Amino acid sequence: MNTTHLTQENINTAALQIFESISNQWGLSDCEKCSLLGFPSENISAEYPENDITGLFDEDVLQRISQLLGINKALHQLLPTANAANQWVHQPNSAPLFIGNTALSQLLNGNLSDFSSIRHYLDAQCQ
Repeated sequence: MNTTHLTQENINTAALQIFESISNQWGLSDCEKCSLLGFPSENISAEYPENDITGLFDEDVLQRISQLLGINKALHQLLPTANAANQWVHQPNSAPLFIGNTALSQLLNGNLSDFSSIRHYLDAQCQ
């Protein structure tokens, strides 16, 4: 029997690939990427020149990426085109949760509860 064991390194590598895909779709800057991951430095590529930041991933970072994955999935279910889904986070939103701000501005506040609130809001819209 061949069983595959997921190591923390495998999980972190997959999470980074997912995050990079979403952040590229959304057109995020390096500073925005660091903020979304909860990292203090916008110059993370200088600190980790080989782009191996997976050693920094803890449960908080993995939760952030998981929430972003859920947000991205919901957007692609709700909106008619990939472009519309990818631009949604940049558009001001009149829903009470956003108070006229963009979803991205709330996510950039860095609170994991904001990630969860936005994901729950979108998941509810999908039903």
